[in-house]
Amino acid sequence: MAFVAPTPVLTRLPLAPRLSLAGRPALRRAAGAGARMSSAPPPPPTPDAPTPRLFYVRPDNALNVLGGALGLAVRGASGTLVAGYKPSVVDGQFTESSSVLPATRPAKPLVVYEFTACPFCRKVREALTIVDVDVIVKPTPKGETTHRAYVADVGGKAMFPYLEDPNTGWAGYESDEIIKYLFETYADGAVPLSLSLGQLTTLTAGAASAFRGMRGGSATEGRLPPGPELIELWAYEASPFCKVVSERLCELGLPHLLHTCARGSVKRAELKELTGRFQVPYLVDPNTGVAMFESASIVDYLTDTYGPGGAGGGGSLTAAPMARSAAAAGRRSWPPP
Repeated sequence: MAFVAPTPVLTRLPLAPRLSLAGRPALRRAAGAGARMSSAPPPPPTPDAPTPRLFYVRPDNALNVLGGALGLAVRGASGTLVAGYKPSVVDGQFTESSSVLPATRPAKPLVVYEFTACPFCRKVREALTIVDVDVIVKPTPKGETTHRAYVADVGGKAMFPYLEDPNTGWAGYESDEIIKYLFETYADGAVPLSLSLGQLTTLTAGAASAFRGMRGGSATEGRLPPGPELIELWAYEASPFCKVVSERLCELGLPHLLHTCARGSVKRAELKELTGRFQVPYLVDPNTGVAMFESASIVDYLTDTYGPGGAGGGGSLTAAPMARSAAAAGRRSWPPP
């Protein structure tokens, strides 16, 4: 007999006041329309959300986590550590940091158009995690129309991944070129072996997606969030728990701000300080007041709120407007001339 856990009942609570975009130019949304980011720190979990438990696997989520773990293994744990990962002991306390990443990260999050089942997109997600930059994810699974049409409009073709960097004006296709750009711009320029093996890198990335049944390859018609704020997700690419949440966000076509937090990322300490613990995935939906840990319950929440017939309340995602981004308007190719 299969065990089916009940869907948690979540109380929507008002969050702390959030500054307008005009009041925080360093975090202004980089591309797309109909969403913006908040400046408030992540709130503690919603009181009625499930109690977070490290490495807990809900029985009905076991196969999902196993598939993600197999993908992690076949990719050699790429995307687990930041570039220049450096463990040390300071005053008797174990610390993790980076010996190569600059202390100052990009003022604005990057923007990536991608879908989770794509092996080329996985390579770029791993690179973004390793260089430890935040990114606005615009999902483009098969059947999604708005983000795919945007890329075709500004880039000339609907090919993915497609990256825009509002900090430099760079934008482009081709996973290997994007990866090279990321490490040249936001790390020490050295692309790790796991991302520089050519066809072998692509084949293993494809195998990782196959272990997950190519989830995130096709869109499920969903609902827009009822408010203008971006959903925020604390996660890192290698985690099998984070993988199932990323896939559901992709299938529903939900744009979201991804805070990458691989081992060595300073954002791990920040999340722990703000919520009382470090555990990922951690999702905050400022449009409903929900903040929660636990991957299976997050997937339930996203489905119940933004899935077909959900209570998202903002209209169909396929009807969302498009806007030409400032980054795309002034994009330049890589490598620079």
